[in-house]
Amino acid sequence: MKLPEIKREKRIAEACGYNFVVGVKSTAHKVALESLDRNLNIVIMDWC
Repeated sequence: MKLPEIKREKRIAEACGYNFVVGVKSTAHKVALESLDRNLNIVIMDWC
């Protein structure tokens, strides 16, 4: 998993004043990421 990279990108975005959002394709992926880091803003991109 790329969680360390996601966290790094989140820190960079927030330092620049941006709201960082992670897009995933399934509820299972969202649940898995949320179990690892509750501070991530995760949305399901079911239109992709």
